[in-house]
Amino acid sequence: MLSRRVLLAAVLPTFIPAALAAQVAPVRLPAGACDYQTRPGVAWAASVRAFSTQYDASSYAATQALGAPNVFPRYGDIPGAWAPQNADSPADYLEVLFAAPVMASELWVFESNGTGGTYGIAAINPDGSTTPLAVSQPMRLAGAASQIVVPVNPPRVVSGVRVEVSSAAVGTYAEIDAVAAAPLPSCQPGAVVAPVATYGTAVRLTPAQLGGLTVPPGAVFATAVLAVSSEYNSEEWSARQALGPPNVFPQHGDLQGTWAQASGSRRDSITLQFPQTMVQEIWVYETNGVGGLYRVDDVSSGMAVPLWAGTAAPLSDGQSRILRLTLAAPRAITALRLLTDPDAVNTYVEIDAVAVVPAAGGIAK
Repeated sequence: MLSRRVLLAAVLPTFIPAALAAQVAPVRLPAGACDYQTRPGVAWAASVRAFSTQYDASSYAATQALGAPNVFPRYGDIPGAWAPQNADSPADYLEVLFAAPVMASELWVFESNGTGGTYGIAAINPDGSTTPLAVSQPMRLAGAASQIVVPVNPPRVVSGVRVEVSSAAVGTYAEIDAVAAAPLPSCQPGAVVAPVATYGTAVRLTPAQLGGLTVPPGAVFATAVLAVSSEYNSEEWSARQALGPPNVFPQHGDLQGTWAQASGSRRDSITLQFPQTMVQEIWVYETNGVGGLYRVDDVSSGMAVPLWAGTAAPLSDGQSRILRLTLAAPRAITALRLLTDPDAVNTYVEIDAVAVVPAAGGIAK
Protein backbone atom coordinates (compact mmCIF):
# COMPACT_ATOMS: atom_id res chain seq x y z
CA MET A 1 0.00 0.00 0.00
CA LEU A 2 2.74 2.46 0.86
CA SER A 3 4.07 2.26 -2.69
CA ARG A 4 0.89 3.93 -3.93
CA ARG A 5 0.65 6.46 -1.12
CA VAL A 6 2.49 9.51 -2.42
CA LEU A 7 1.99 12.50 -0.14
CA LEU A 8 1.37 15.91 -1.65
CA ALA A 9 4.17 18.40 -1.29
CA ALA A 10 1.96 21.29 -0.26
CA VAL A 11 -1.42 21.98 1.25
CA LEU A 12 -3.93 22.87 -1.42
CA PRO A 13 -6.40 25.72 -0.96
CA THR A 14 -9.15 24.86 1.49
CA PHE A 15 -12.86 25.18 0.87
CA ILE A 16 -16.27 24.49 2.31
CA PRO A 17 -19.13 23.36 0.07
CA ALA A 18 -21.67 26.16 0.00
CA ALA A 19 -24.58 23.78 0.53
CA LEU A 20 -23.31 22.70 3.96
CA ALA A 21 -25.06 24.82 6.54
CA ALA A 22 -22.84 25.26 9.61
CA GLN A 23 -24.32 25.05 13.10
CA VAL A 24 -21.24 24.72 15.31
CA ALA A 25 -17.51 24.41 14.88
CA PRO A 26 -16.23 20.97 15.87
CA VAL A 27 -13.76 20.70 18.75
CA ARG A 28 -10.65 18.55 18.29
CA LEU A 29 -9.29 16.90 21.42
CA PRO A 30 -5.84 15.33 21.61
CA ALA A 31 -5.55 11.69 22.65
CA GLY A 32 -6.09 11.35 26.39
CA ALA A 33 -8.14 14.53 26.78
CA CYS A 34 -11.35 12.50 27.19
CA ASP A 35 -11.57 9.02 28.63
CA TYR A 36 -14.03 7.96 25.94
CA GLN A 37 -13.69 4.25 26.80
CA THR A 38 -15.46 4.64 30.15
CA ARG A 39 -18.30 6.93 29.10
CA PRO A 40 -21.69 5.22 29.61
CA GLY A 41 -24.14 4.43 26.84
CA VAL A 42 -21.86 5.27 23.90
CA ALA A 43 -23.02 3.84 20.54
CA TRP A 44 -20.36 2.97 17.96
CA ALA A 45 -20.99 2.81 14.24
CA ALA A 46 -22.27 -0.66 13.31
CA SER A 47 -22.70 -0.57 9.52
CA VAL A 48 -21.76 1.47 6.46
CA ARG A 49 -24.59 3.18 4.56
CA ALA A 50 -22.51 4.80 1.82
CA PHE A 51 -19.07 6.14 0.94
CA SER A 52 -17.50 8.07 -1.91
CA THR A 53 -14.35 5.97 -2.30
CA GLN A 54 -12.14 3.66 -0.27
CA TYR A 55 -8.46 2.89 -0.71
CA ASP A 56 -9.09 -0.86 -0.76
CA ALA A 57 -11.66 -3.40 0.40
CA SER A 58 -9.73 -4.62 3.42
CA SER A 59 -7.13 -2.71 5.47
CA TYR A 60 -8.40 0.78 4.58
CA ALA A 61 -12.02 -0.05 3.73
CA ALA A 62 -15.02 1.97 4.87
CA THR A 63 -15.87 -0.85 7.29
CA GLN A 64 -12.67 -0.08 9.22
CA ALA A 65 -14.49 2.91 10.70
CA LEU A 66 -16.97 0.62 12.48
CA GLY A 67 -16.74 -0.18 16.17
CA ALA A 68 -14.44 1.37 18.74
CA PRO A 69 -11.08 2.80 17.65
CA ASN A 70 -8.37 0.29 16.76
CA VAL A 71 -5.75 2.76 15.52
CA PHE A 72 -6.36 5.80 17.72
CA PRO A 73 -4.46 7.16 19.69
CA ARG A 74 -1.73 6.20 17.23
CA TYR A 75 -1.23 8.56 14.32
CA GLY A 76 -0.14 7.85 10.79
CA ASP A 77 -0.98 5.90 7.66
CA ILE A 78 -1.83 2.78 9.67
CA PRO A 79 -4.12 -0.05 8.50
CA GLY A 80 -7.39 -0.24 10.41
CA ALA A 81 -9.00 3.08 9.45
CA TRP A 82 -11.07 4.20 6.46
CA ALA A 83 -8.99 5.99 3.85
CA PRO A 84 -10.24 7.55 0.59
CA GLN A 85 -8.88 6.21 -2.67
CA ASN A 86 -6.73 9.23 -3.52
CA ALA A 87 -4.55 11.49 -1.39
CA ASP A 88 -5.28 14.47 -3.65
CA SER A 89 -9.06 14.23 -3.52
CA PRO A 90 -10.66 17.53 -2.43
CA ALA A 91 -13.85 15.91 -1.14
CA ASP A 92 -14.82 12.44 0.10
CA TYR A 93 -17.52 11.23 2.44
CA LEU A 94 -18.42 8.30 4.67
CA GLU A 95 -21.87 7.50 6.07
CA VAL A 96 -22.20 5.05 8.96
CA LEU A 97 -25.22 3.81 10.89
CA PHE A 98 -25.65 2.71 14.49
CA ALA A 99 -27.24 -0.61 15.35
CA ALA A 100 -30.43 1.30 16.22
CA PRO A 101 -31.40 4.97 16.52
CA VAL A 102 -29.87 6.56 19.63
CA MET A 103 -30.31 9.76 21.61
CA ALA A 104 -27.13 11.80 21.07
CA SER A 105 -25.76 14.73 23.06
CA GLU A 106 -22.38 14.47 21.31
CA LEU A 107 -21.04 12.97 18.09
CA TRP A 108 -17.43 11.73 18.02
CA VAL A 109 -15.19 11.26 14.99
CA PHE A 110 -11.67 9.87 15.45
CA GLU A 111 -9.04 11.10 12.97
CA SER A 112 -5.97 8.86 12.80
CA ASN A 113 -4.22 10.42 9.78
CA GLY A 114 -4.54 13.74 8.01
CA THR A 115 -5.81 15.46 11.13
CA GLY A 116 -7.71 18.57 10.14
CA GLY A 117 -9.10 17.05 6.96
CA THR A 118 -12.59 16.52 8.36
CA TYR A 119 -14.68 19.57 7.48
CA GLY A 120 -18.31 18.44 7.67
CA ILE A 121 -20.26 16.29 10.13
CA ALA A 122 -23.99 15.68 9.78
CA ALA A 123 -26.53 13.58 11.66
CA ILE A 124 -28.38 10.91 9.71
CA ASN A 125 -31.97 11.09 10.90
CA PRO A 126 -34.26 8.07 11.46
CA ASP A 127 -36.09 8.92 8.21
CA GLY A 128 -32.81 8.72 6.28
CA SER A 129 -32.35 12.45 5.74
CA THR A 130 -29.27 14.32 6.97
CA THR A 131 -28.93 17.41 9.16
CA PRO A 132 -25.60 19.28 9.09
CA LEU A 133 -24.29 19.82 12.63
CA ALA A 134 -20.73 21.04 12.22
CA VAL A 135 -18.48 22.56 9.59
CA SER A 136 -14.95 23.95 9.56
CA GLN A 137 -12.19 24.85 7.15
CA PRO A 138 -10.13 21.74 6.35
CA MET A 139 -6.49 22.48 7.08
CA ARG A 140 -3.35 20.59 7.95
CA LEU A 141 -2.90 20.39 11.73
CA ALA A 142 -0.21 18.94 13.95
CA GLY A 143 0.71 15.34 13.19
CA ALA A 144 -1.24 13.72 15.98
CA ALA A 145 -4.51 11.79 16.18
CA SER A 146 -7.57 13.70 17.36
CA GLN A 147 -11.05 13.06 18.68
CA ILE A 148 -13.55 15.43 17.12
CA VAL A 149 -16.41 16.28 19.49
CA VAL A 150 -19.58 17.81 18.04
CA PRO A 151 -22.13 19.02 20.63
CA VAL A 152 -25.72 18.14 19.70
CA ASN A 153 -27.85 20.80 21.32
CA PRO A 154 -30.59 20.06 21.99
CA PRO A 155 -29.95 16.31 22.02
CA ARG A 156 -31.67 14.44 19.20
CA VAL A 157 -32.31 10.90 18.06
CA VAL A 158 -29.88 9.96 15.28
CA SER A 159 -29.51 6.84 13.18
CA GLY A 160 -26.00 7.55 11.97
CA VAL A 161 -23.38 10.10 10.98
CA ARG A 162 -22.07 11.51 7.69
CA VAL A 163 -18.42 12.58 7.73
CA GLU A 164 -16.90 14.71 4.95
CA VAL A 165 -13.13 14.98 4.49
CA SER A 166 -10.63 16.70 2.21
CA SER A 167 -7.37 14.82 1.75
CA ALA A 168 -6.13 17.48 -0.65
CA ALA A 169 -6.37 20.13 2.05
CA VAL A 170 -4.06 18.25 4.41
CA GLY A 171 -1.64 16.80 1.87
CA THR A 172 -2.23 13.18 2.82
CA TYR A 173 -5.01 10.66 3.23
CA ALA A 174 -7.66 11.91 5.69
CA GLU A 175 -8.34 8.71 7.63
CA ILE A 176 -11.24 8.00 10.01
CA ASP A 177 -10.80 5.31 12.64
CA ALA A 178 -14.18 5.37 14.41
CA VAL A 179 -17.49 7.23 14.77
CA ALA A 180 -19.74 7.30 17.85
CA ALA A 181 -22.72 8.97 19.50
CA ALA A 182 -22.68 9.76 23.22
CA PRO A 183 -25.91 10.18 25.19
CA LEU A 184 -24.39 12.63 27.67
CA PRO A 185 -22.28 15.77 27.06
CA SER A 186 -19.19 14.29 28.65
CA CYS A 187 -16.27 15.01 26.29
CA GLN A 188 -16.80 18.59 25.13
CA PRO A 189 -14.61 21.12 26.97
CA GLY A 190 -16.29 22.41 30.10
CA ALA A 191 -18.82 19.58 30.22
CA VAL A 192 -19.63 18.33 33.69
CA VAL A 193 -20.66 14.71 34.10
CA ALA A 194 -23.82 14.73 36.20
CA PRO A 195 -23.30 13.77 39.85
CA VAL A 196 -24.67 10.56 41.28
CA ALA A 197 -28.13 10.46 42.85
CA THR A 198 -28.98 14.14 42.44
CA TYR A 199 -32.73 13.70 41.98
CA GLY A 200 -33.65 10.50 43.76
CA THR A 201 -32.65 7.50 45.82
CA ALA A 202 -33.09 3.85 44.92
CA VAL A 203 -33.28 0.44 46.55
CA ARG A 204 -33.40 -2.99 44.91
CA LEU A 205 -36.16 -5.13 46.36
CA THR A 206 -36.60 -8.89 46.06
CA PRO A 207 -40.05 -10.41 45.42
CA ALA A 208 -40.20 -11.38 49.11
CA GLN A 209 -39.44 -7.84 50.23
CA LEU A 210 -42.29 -6.59 48.08
CA GLY A 211 -44.69 -8.75 50.05
CA GLY A 212 -46.61 -9.83 46.97
CA LEU A 213 -47.07 -6.29 45.66
CA THR A 214 -45.55 -6.59 42.18
CA VAL A 215 -47.52 -3.74 40.59
CA PRO A 216 -47.77 -0.49 42.57
CA PRO A 217 -51.15 1.29 42.80
CA GLY A 218 -51.75 3.55 39.84
CA ALA A 219 -48.75 2.23 37.94
CA VAL A 220 -48.30 3.56 34.39
CA PHE A 221 -46.20 1.30 32.16
CA ALA A 222 -44.10 2.18 29.12
CA THR A 223 -46.09 2.34 25.90
CA ALA A 224 -43.42 2.72 23.17
CA VAL A 225 -39.71 2.31 22.50
CA LEU A 226 -38.18 5.61 21.35
CA ALA A 227 -34.60 4.35 20.94
CA VAL A 228 -32.46 1.35 21.78
CA SER A 229 -28.74 0.76 21.35
CA SER A 230 -29.09 -2.97 20.68
CA GLU A 231 -31.41 -5.92 21.18
CA TYR A 232 -30.72 -9.65 21.24
CA ASN A 233 -33.29 -10.33 18.53
CA SER A 234 -36.51 -8.89 17.13
CA GLU A 235 -38.85 -11.20 19.01
CA GLU A 236 -38.34 -12.93 22.37
CA TRP A 237 -35.67 -10.51 23.72
CA SER A 238 -36.53 -7.40 21.72
CA ALA A 239 -36.80 -3.88 23.06
CA ARG A 240 -40.58 -3.97 22.87
CA GLN A 241 -40.61 -6.74 25.49
CA ALA A 242 -39.95 -3.97 28.04
CA LEU A 243 -43.34 -2.43 27.27
CA GLY A 244 -46.45 -2.96 29.37
CA PRO A 245 -46.74 -4.87 32.66
CA PRO A 246 -44.17 -7.54 33.61
CA ASN A 247 -44.56 -11.00 32.09
CA VAL A 248 -41.46 -12.68 33.57
CA PHE A 249 -41.06 -11.14 37.03
CA PRO A 250 -40.82 -12.53 39.73
CA GLN A 251 -39.01 -15.31 37.84
CA HIS A 252 -35.25 -14.92 37.48
CA GLY A 253 -32.94 -15.96 34.67
CA ASP A 254 -32.30 -15.63 30.97
CA LEU A 255 -35.98 -15.97 30.09
CA GLN A 256 -37.92 -14.94 27.01
CA GLY A 257 -40.18 -11.92 27.34
CA THR A 258 -37.64 -9.26 28.39
CA TRP A 259 -35.38 -6.78 26.64
CA ALA A 260 -31.84 -8.14 26.37
CA GLN A 261 -28.85 -6.61 24.62
CA ALA A 262 -27.03 -8.02 21.61
CA SER A 263 -24.30 -10.59 22.27
CA GLY A 264 -20.95 -9.05 23.14
CA SER A 265 -22.43 -5.65 23.98
CA ARG A 266 -20.55 -3.70 26.66
CA ARG A 267 -22.87 -0.81 27.42
CA ASP A 268 -26.43 -0.28 26.24
CA SER A 269 -29.43 1.98 26.65
CA ILE A 270 -33.15 1.92 26.00
CA THR A 271 -35.45 4.94 25.87
CA LEU A 272 -39.12 4.37 26.68
CA GLN A 273 -42.19 6.55 26.26
CA PHE A 274 -44.94 6.99 28.86
CA PRO A 275 -48.26 8.82 28.97
CA GLN A 276 -47.65 12.21 30.59
CA THR A 277 -47.55 11.57 34.33
CA MET A 278 -46.59 13.55 37.43
CA VAL A 279 -44.22 10.93 38.82
CA GLN A 280 -43.17 10.20 42.40
CA GLU A 281 -41.60 6.76 41.94
CA ILE A 282 -40.11 4.66 39.13
CA TRP A 283 -40.05 0.85 39.22
CA VAL A 284 -37.68 -1.08 36.98
CA TYR A 285 -38.14 -4.86 36.79
CA GLU A 286 -34.72 -6.58 36.53
CA THR A 287 -34.94 -10.31 35.82
CA ASN A 288 -31.40 -11.20 34.73
CA GLY A 289 -28.01 -9.59 35.20
CA VAL A 290 -29.41 -7.81 38.23
CA GLY A 291 -27.15 -4.91 39.16
CA GLY A 292 -26.19 -4.16 35.56
CA LEU A 293 -28.62 -1.25 35.39
CA TYR A 294 -26.63 1.77 36.56
CA ARG A 295 -28.46 4.91 35.46
CA VAL A 296 -31.96 6.28 34.89
CA ASP A 297 -32.41 9.58 33.01
CA ASP A 298 -35.48 11.70 32.37
CA VAL A 299 -35.30 12.61 28.66
CA SER A 300 -38.80 14.05 28.37
CA SER A 301 -37.51 17.44 27.23
CA GLY A 302 -34.83 16.05 24.93
CA MET A 303 -32.15 16.94 27.50
CA ALA A 304 -30.89 14.15 29.75
CA VAL A 305 -31.66 14.79 33.41
CA PRO A 306 -30.07 12.14 35.66
CA LEU A 307 -32.61 10.87 38.18
CA TRP A 308 -30.36 8.20 39.66
CA ALA A 309 -26.94 6.71 38.99
CA GLY A 310 -24.86 4.02 40.61
CA THR A 311 -22.08 1.56 39.93
CA ALA A 312 -22.90 -1.51 37.86
CA ALA A 313 -22.06 -4.64 39.87
CA PRO A 314 -23.62 -8.12 40.03
CA LEU A 315 -26.02 -9.22 42.76
CA SER A 316 -25.34 -12.93 43.04
CA ASP A 317 -28.27 -14.24 45.07
CA GLY A 318 -30.15 -15.49 42.00
CA GLN A 319 -33.26 -13.40 42.48
CA SER A 320 -35.09 -10.88 40.37
CA ARG A 321 -35.26 -7.38 41.77
CA ILE A 322 -37.26 -4.23 41.36
CA LEU A 323 -35.19 -1.07 41.32
CA ARG A 324 -37.51 1.27 43.20
CA LEU A 325 -36.48 4.86 42.60
CA THR A 326 -38.09 7.51 44.78
CA LEU A 327 -37.75 11.04 43.46
CA ALA A 328 -36.93 13.90 45.80
CA ALA A 329 -39.85 15.82 44.29
CA PRO A 330 -42.55 14.84 41.80
CA ARG A 331 -41.83 15.70 38.15
CA ALA A 332 -43.71 15.44 34.88
CA ILE A 333 -42.26 12.59 32.81
CA THR A 334 -43.01 11.31 29.32
CA ALA A 335 -39.74 9.50 28.51
CA LEU A 336 -37.08 7.63 30.46
CA ARG A 337 -33.70 6.29 29.37
CA LEU A 338 -32.13 3.30 31.13
CA LEU A 339 -28.39 2.62 30.84
CA THR A 340 -27.00 -0.88 31.39
CA ASP A 341 -23.57 -2.50 31.52
CA PRO A 342 -23.72 -6.23 30.63
CA ASP A 343 -19.93 -6.45 30.78
CA ALA A 344 -19.95 -5.45 34.47
CA VAL A 345 -22.22 -8.37 35.41
CA ASN A 346 -20.88 -10.83 32.80
CA THR A 347 -24.32 -11.66 31.44
CA TYR A 348 -27.31 -10.13 29.70
CA VAL A 349 -29.00 -7.34 31.64
CA GLU A 350 -32.68 -8.11 31.10
CA ILE A 351 -35.45 -5.61 31.77
CA ASP A 352 -38.97 -6.99 31.98
CA ALA A 353 -40.93 -3.77 32.50
CA VAL A 354 -40.71 -0.16 33.67
CA ALA A 355 -43.46 1.64 35.55
CA VAL A 356 -43.91 5.20 36.73
CA VAL A 357 -46.01 5.76 39.84
CA PRO A 358 -48.05 8.98 40.03
CA ALA A 359 -47.62 11.33 42.94
CA ALA A 360 -50.64 11.95 45.14
CA GLY A 361 -53.04 13.73 42.86
CA GLY A 362 -50.83 13.03 39.85
CA ILE A 363 -52.76 12.59 36.63
CA ALA A 364 -51.80 10.14 33.91
CA LYS A 365 -53.07 11.37 30.55
